[in-house]
Amino acid sequence: MSLLTDQRGTGFDRVFGAAADIGAFEVQLTGVVCPLPQGYWKDNPDAWPVDSLTLGSETYTSAELLNLLNTPTGTGRNADASLIPARHLIAAKLNIANGADASSVAGTIDCGGGIVRKLQLLRGRPRRGPLQPKATGQVRYHHTQQ
Repeated sequence: MSLLTDQRGTGFDRVFGAAADIGAFEVQLTGVVCPLPQGYWKDNPDAWPVDSLTLGSETYTSAELLNLLNTPTGTGRNADASLIPARHLIAAKLNIANGADASSVAGTIDCGGGIVRKLQLLRGRPRRGPLQPKATGQVRYHHTQQ
């Protein structure tokens, strides 16, 4: 059976010129995984498809990642802007691990990993933040009280 009109009926031809006019006719895609926002991953750690992620040059457990998502960025001199790219990277990597298509964002994720890696190296200075490099026996993150 060939559709001659879209679901609106007469006067709304299915084929218009050389192409099909989709009009109000809808197709439900199956097997497509939509990316979820950062807040979803923060609020639903039981839905995480992995137990750890590599950010920059460090691997973080789900507990450490959740801590990064929940740590306030802060204000003024106590602000730690390194949390911003880290949070975006966490959400992006969790979405990919969950089955979202990475083809259009792979380069951006690589760039984000590079930014986080540089921030981790800078954390070797006296004022360390949440993305400090891991040394034997040390925790990888640190929250400074405001």
